[in-house]
Parts: sequence; structure tokens; C-alpha cells
Amino acid sequence: MTKVERFLRSLDTFIQKVETNDAFLQALAAEFPEFSNLANTIDEFETEIARLLRNERNHFMDALSGFAGSPLESVLVNFTTVQFIEDNFAVDMKTINQRFFDETIREITSTVMDGIDRDVAFNTVSRRTTDWIEGWSEELGEIMQLNTHEKVEKILREGIERGASIQDIELELAELPQFNRARARTTAITEVLTASSQSHYEAYKQSPAVIGKRWKHSGSAGIEPRPNHVAMTGTVVAVDEPFTIIDSIETAMYPRDPNLTARERVNCHCVMVLLLMMTF
Repeated sequence: MTKVERFLRSLDTFIQKVETNDAFLQALAAEFPEFSNLANTIDEFETEIARLLRNERNHFMDALSGFAGSPLESVLVNFTTVQFIEDNFAVDMKTINQRFFDETIREITSTVMDGIDRDVAFNTVSRRTTDWIEGWSEELGEIMQLNTHEKVEKILREGIERGASIQDIELELAELPQFNRARARTTAITEVLTASSQSHYEAYKQSPAVIGKRWKHSGSAGIEPRPNHVAMTGTVVAVDEPFTIIDSIETAMYPRDPNLTARERVNCHCVMVLLLMMTF
């Protein structure tokens, strides 16, 4: 099973599991002090993602409206051979991802490095991180789009089996969780915190005084903790070494590393703590 397949299999479990209350955001901000405006950062990114999801839903709804009175079999053929190909979500998502990650990672990396050692100034992110931004921005959009396509196709196939009408399918697509605001918020929170983790990793790599990192579980309000992430608390590795997630064969350079499956990264609010030379 590929990483994308593992991600898709577990993603649906988490789409609806995001807290939006003030207490949650306050607890989260306490764990990520480099975000002076965390709530607004999440809200702005969420709004952009939600707009793309609405556009994607409208793309399929508009296409479906042209098949009034047609058999669902013809809709399925059209969607899988035309509408899926013409869906621009992945391309548009890559664009907003790149802009968000580039701006956010530069800002946080500079802040973190300044806090570690004012004598080591931040100039630019490494080629490793620019490659990461390019690669993950594209992959995240593709994963989300593929997940949606699979759900839309499933609705059509199941509709054919039970003899559903075009109107029945319209109602199901309109309510599909893949298009709703909760998915946008889940994605925004996870990727804002992923940007924070990547920024810390970049800062640690650029700071000579940092030689180690420690995993710290965050008990943010309203989030059910993963027992294996709680057990990871206090685990120390060198900066260049990955963490091995307890009770899993998965490894990660930091919490929410995109190398992890959705089960280990979505809604994870753990943090990574630096270890300076004299404390490692």
C-alpha cells in the first residue's frame, strides 16, 4: 500500500474532528508561541481552502445538471473521463499552499533562530526546505483531490446499484464532507502546525548551538490524545535523526511530518523542543 493510499484510507476518520472554540485556540497558541496571530492565520488559510472546495463542488454540480433525464451510467463515464480530468482543485491548491508555506516558514524560521541565538541571523531557507515546500504543496493538493474523486465516484456507483435519480445524486454531492468547511478547517490547522514544525526543523538545522530535539505531547483542549504520541513525550534524537513513532513502524523528522500517515499527523498538536549543546 502506497503512502497516498494509506493517507486516503485514514483521512476520512479525521475530517469531522476539529474543535473551533476559543478555548481550543488559546490552548493551541500556548504551545506555538511563534504564532502571534494563530487564530487569524488558521482562519485565513481555511477560507482559501474552503473557496477551492466550493469551486470543486460547483464544478461537479454544474456538470451533473447537464445530465437531467440521462442514466447515471453515462454520468459516471463522463465524470471519470472528463470531469475528473478538468477538475482544477489540485493545481489551485498547490498555488495557495506554496504561497502560505513560503511566507509562513520564512517568518517562523526567522523568529525561532532569533530566539536561539541573536548572533546567527536568518538569511534564507535552505534548498532542502524550498524543495519540501514545492513537493508537499503539490502532493497535498493531489491527495485531497484524489480523495474527493474517489468519494464522488463511489456515490455514482452506489447510486447506479440502487437505481437512484440525478436529483438523489445532487443531494448527496451537495452534502459530501469532502466539500464542507470542516474539511477546510482540519486541513488548515494541520498544515499551519506542519509549517511550524518544518520551520523549527529548518531553524535547528541552521543554528550551530542546536544538536538535538525532543518530542513533546501537547494536551490541547478538546483533542483526544493518541496514546502513542503521549508515550513519545521526552523522546530525544539528534537534529538529523528521525523520531520513530511508538507502536508504529513510521518515522518522522518532526510532529506532522508529511511522511506520516493521516492517522499519525492529522489533528496532531505535539511540538518539537530544541536541545542546545550544553543540555544534550
